[in-house]
Amino acid sequence: MTEEQVVQAGTYNLKYVDILKANGEAVDLREQIDSITIYEDIYSPFITGKLTFRDTFDLPSLLGRAGRDLLRFHITNPIVTNTNNDLKGTFLVYKAGERELVRDRTQMYNLYFISVEALYDINTQISKKFSGSSDEITKKICQTYLSTTKNVIADQSVENLRYVSNFWSPTKNFEFLSQHSRTASGDTSFLFFENRDGFTFRTISE
Repeated sequence: MTEEQVVQAGTYNLKYVDILKANGEAVDLREQIDSITIYEDIYSPFITGKLTFRDTFDLPSLLGRAGRDLLRFHITNPIVTNTNNDLKGTFLVYKAGERELVRDRTQMYNLYFISVEALYDINTQISKKFSGSSDEITKKICQTYLSTTKNVIADQSVENLRYVSNFWSPTKNFEFLSQHSRTASGDTSFLFFENRDGFTFRTISE
């Protein structure tokens, strides 16, 4: 008789969780992980998260300055066989929280991360004239100025816009586009945000 594995709610498998240093070195964190929290917010343009782990080998001394190291992970659910539901990606580590000594030679602390596209957003100022529908312009900005290969899902807007991005960041453009977009049914509640499916420019009703 084959022994069945008991799977509790919230159980997950870590395929890999690595810190990718600026010099190309990878540091495996799987054995130190205490929890991973991922935030998807329809009012936020990028996915953010927090990784809490037990540090027994003084990881801060291995990390570079904030904004140079990357966090890469792949998380699966043992119950769900559809790989499209896996959580995976590469993120920018932008902050290391305060360390807390929990026992002799063992520390707990947090790493905060955000989608790598946020770095492009911070460092990009677009000076360009755009024309066309909001969904077309959104896709063009994502691919050209956020340099993303993720899916961009956009509801069709009937408004034909002509405007100048006056050294605006990509997210400033998305904010402008969401305020000047309308579906064929008259819905104007457009939002730009990121989830596990990619970047989304859609109405609240959708």
